[in-house]
Amino acid sequence: MSDTLPLQRPNALKDRLLRTTLVVLRIVQYLSAAAGAIAAGIVPAFWLLPNFANRILKKTPEADTLMSNTALLLTIVISAALTFVMFAHLVKVVKSVGDGNAFTTENAIRLRKVAYLSLGILASEFVVAWIGYFYHESTRDGLRWFDWDPSSIITILVLFVMARVFEEGVRLNDEAQFTV
Repeated sequence: MSDTLPLQRPNALKDRLLRTTLVVLRIVQYLSAAAGAIAAGIVPAFWLLPNFANRILKKTPEADTLMSNTALLLTIVISAALTFVMFAHLVKVVKSVGDGNAFTTENAIRLRKVAYLSLGILASEFVVAWIGYFYHESTRDGLRWFDWDPSSIITILVLFVMARVFEEGVRLNDEAQFTV
């Protein structure tokens, strides 16, 4: 009887963890698309349908209110688009792990893209907080203008490091294939 287990490549659709991860990633991806679509639909409604804005805001909106709300909604649309693309890359990484091809150059590039997209999302959150604080005086009472959480930066740094780990894995795989 052998003490070693046969090496089998996991299949993303058979491995429960990978399957669950794919489902969660897809749900978040499509929720971000829905949020972006809703925000994108509201922007023209505020400008083209003044009665709609009047009912939502309970008063006739002033020009600066329309501008700040439009800026907020457009930033949400941009953030939702970045989130959608980011999760699309993560889905591809998880699928390649399920196929047994984790350490590929494409995955290293995808992880780097995810890190940059995460930076973009963090920047959009910064813009939303800034607009919300400076244009909506009702939110100023007792609130800081931006509640920064260092875990976002740490996560982004870890993503950049993981991209390098994947690059190193590719290099080691290539070396192993040429070793006799």
